[in-house]
Amino acid sequence: MKASVHVLGVTVVIAVFVTPASAVVLRWGETSDLANGVLGIPENLTGDPTTLLFENPGNAGFDVAITFSASNGTFSGGRGQYEALGTDQYLHFQSSASNHISWVEFSFYKTGTNDPADVLGFTTKMEDVERGNSTREWLVAPQIVSDGALIDLDFQDTSIFDFGGYGTWGPEYGTKTVGGIIYPVAVPGHNLENGTQADKAVGIDLSTTPLSYFRIGESRNSSSAGSVLMGPTIGDITLVPEPATLSLLGLGGLMLIRRRRAA
Repeated sequence: MKASVHVLGVTVVIAVFVTPASAVVLRWGETSDLANGVLGIPENLTGDPTTLLFENPGNAGFDVAITFSASNGTFSGGRGQYEALGTDQYLHFQSSASNHISWVEFSFYKTGTNDPADVLGFTTKMEDVERGNSTREWLVAPQIVSDGALIDLDFQDTSIFDFGGYGTWGPEYGTKTVGGIIYPVAVPGHNLENGTQADKAVGIDLSTTPLSYFRIGESRNSSSAGSVLMGPTIGDITLVPEPATLSLLGLGGLMLIRRRRAA
């Protein structure tokens, strides 16, 4: 929003950027209820890549696009409910073949535009990530864009990756080469291949980090390994306001104001 006043024939333009009044918790559902932050995700996603755009959820001033893709061009995943985790809805995704990668990416924009917008409050949880007796479900190469800069996240940064008493990264922390590219990977040391999805969680806390983009991947070492789950929520997400600025048109504008006050 801009306001202008005239002082002794000189126009003074004041640019005012208002902080959004609301934050929103994003969650998944069968159909979108954007006013309440519910993003409609199909149970089974087809196509690769697939991008779903959600405009101004919670009237919080940003749009969010979620892109699903795979290194071999065949994404496997969607939305679902899992008995061991209650009635909440989760995103699930897995590489469709061993030693490939499925990606989930979040991009935030100023609402109604293609202009990236930094947000605060990004938190979520990855469920059913496990180091089984013989299987591996790796998390792969998390990245963010913050203030326009692409940043690779470190799986060993405990201020971001939180196990909440579930354990620590297992001996599968390291790298993996897919399509000639070396990616960092990690899997918790839960030796819980059998049983429910419960107690195999890794929290991701970027709540105080401004970001316009988040990416994480999943890979597995065999077709018998399962998927990972994301959710059940993302956020409280709030748009980072642009700093307020004061613009004076005309080099003598400020001097004229000062002279008038002195008189």
